[in-house]
Amino acid sequence: MTWKGWCGGAMAGLAVVGLVLLGAGLLAQAAAPPPHPKLPPKLPPPVHPPPVHPPPVVVGPARPRVIPRLRPIVIDDGPDVTVVRTVTELPAVPPPTKGTQESADTRAYKVLKVADNYTVTLDMDGQESTVRLLGVAEPQVPEGEGRARPVGQIGIGFMRNLLLNEYVTLAYDPDLDKKDEDGVTVAYLYRSPDGLFANLEVVRQGFGIVPTDYEFAHAKTFKFYQGKAKADTKGLWGRAKRGPREGKPPPPPAPAPATP
Repeated sequence: MTWKGWCGGAMAGLAVVGLVLLGAGLLAQAAAPPPHPKLPPKLPPPVHPPPVHPPPVVVGPARPRVIPRLRPIVIDDGPDVTVVRTVTELPAVPPPTKGTQESADTRAYKVLKVADNYTVTLDMDGQESTVRLLGVAEPQVPEGEGRARPVGQIGIGFMRNLLLNEYVTLAYDPDLDKKDEDGVTVAYLYRSPDGLFANLEVVRQGFGIVPTDYEFAHAKTFKFYQGKAKADTKGLWGRAKRGPREGKPPPPPAPAPATP
């Protein structure tokens, strides 16, 4: 074989081998599994800002209600009476330092004056101070035809016998201001040293009337004893039932002159 022939045969062989290898590579590539899709990069977890809570609303104690100025009330003999048959039906009288009172002033003050509008003047540390009886209104007695008159000395005489020149301690209602619209101190009065609840005693004996223009802690007890005084016609309630002011009967009419 000549050199040229040998070279030609070698080149042909190499070409065949190249084709075989190329075919094997194509087959291997076709048989290989497809590549996995490229995943997006992993993001960090979201960061949430801390929740913002509004500041708590601080609710303070309710502002005490101011008691209206003293107004007279006309008493009547209506049906709101309380008939008591046994002592067990009587509600207990509130003590001076327990129950619903906000506080009690343990000092005793002398009663210097008793006014006709159910206020008293106390000697408080050397100064005269006016105090209004809480839960007691000034009653008026009806006189007919829509008229009424103040009780004047009728009820105030009882008040003076009860408190004048006596000593009292003061207690205040938790839901009411200590002063009324006119700036007058309004309080419960307890006589010393026996602890008599003066406000209630005035109503209980029929010489005071329970106000209707404001509520107070012992209103239920006061209204009970007012109804009892009304049923028993005590004090001013008996006068209201009798009607107009009593006095001397009018003189008889003069006889007609004789005719000649």
